[in-house]
Amino acid sequence: MALVNQPVWFDFFSYVPEKIRGTVPGVAHGGELSFGFNFQSGSEADRRMAEQVSAFWVQFAKTGNPNPPGKTEWPSYTASSDQILELGEEIVVRTHFRKVQLDYAESAWRKGEFRDR
Repeated sequence: MALVNQPVWFDFFSYVPEKIRGTVPGVAHGGELSFGFNFQSGSEADRRMAEQVSAFWVQFAKTGNPNPPGKTEWPSYTASSDQILELGEEIVVRTHFRKVQLDYAESAWRKGEFRDR
């Protein structure tokens, strides 16, 4: 998106619903969908998370920017700032999130280590 001068926002969804917390190793792929569409009927904390995630998604759909008034500021991503928003038990901005692992994966990709053999 930088090539077309458009902002981008990265997030990492790590919130595990209270009912299954401690019984699963983390969030499954797509686990954020019921929160983004505000379909949570779990605990009060689960419903609050769904309201917050849904507010980000709705604001983005309406305006092209996910930041609704009164919520944690979700910074747009740039390589120099390297910030994402983690949507977990706390909603927090992370800098250089999993940098070591992601740098390794990118290096391996560039070397062709992930391509079909």
